[in-house]
Amino acid sequence: MDLGEIMKMMNSGSGSASGGGMSSMLELIGGNKGGLNSLTEIFGGKGMGELMESWVGKGENKEAKPEQMEKVLGSDKVKQFAEKNGMDFGGALGLIAQFLPLIIDKLTPDGSIPGDGFEGLNMDMLKKFL
Repeated sequence: MDLGEIMKMMNSGSGSASGGGMSSMLELIGGNKGGLNSLTEIFGGKGMGELMESWVGKGENKEAKPEQMEKVLGSDKVKQFAEKNGMDFGGALGLIAQFLPLIIDKLTPDGSIPGDGFEGLNMDMLKKFL
C-alpha cells in the first residue's frame, strides 16, 4: 500500500466519519516542535523506541496496539483526534494504531528521518510523497 492509497482510505470516510483523518494524523506527526524527531523522542521516553524505529527503519514494521498509542500520545491528543474526526475514543485509537505506522514508514523510505523531522507536516507537504 502506498501513501496515496493510505490517504484515500483515511479521507474517504472509511477511516473517519468526517473524512479528515489524514490531516489529523499529520498533525500527530508534525504538530510538535521537531515533528517526527520529537515524536520519536516521546516514543523512546515511554519505552517504545523500538516500535518507532521499526517504522522508520527499512525492516519489517512492528504492529502498533491501541493501548500503546494511548500511552505514547496521551488521552488528550487521542480525544482531540476523535473529536475532529467524529469518532469515539476507541475508534480513534484503532485508527491511529492502524495508520500511524504505515504513514511513518512511507515518509521514511530511506530508513531515516530528514533533518526537519517533518515539523509542520500538512497535506500540501505530503503531496510531494505521492
